[in-house]
Amino acid sequence: MKHRYPIGTKIKFTFHNSDKGKIEHKTTTKGKCFNYGEKHGMAKLTENSVKVIIRKYQTGLFTQKEIAKVYGVTDVTISKIVNNKLWKHIWR
Repeated sequence: MKHRYPIGTKIKFTFHNSDKGKIEHKTTTKGKCFNYGEKHGMAKLTENSVKVIIRKYQTGLFTQKEIAKVYGVTDVTISKIVNNKLWKHIWR
């Protein structure tokens, strides 16, 4: 029997009332989620907003706390973004 996902892959099924029966498949392997960035259900930022955050910080006109307040995240999140610890898949 051929498996759709590799052995050891955990599969989570999420049902959305607005999608009327559509199932969203989220696969994880060894605790790593394949839904990252704005595709992640808990994301507060979009890829475009992350690019803008990086550019704003690089100008030197804004502090991390000021940027965090505008986007509704913590200054720790902004620090991790500008230091390439979060949103690593965004081209810089």
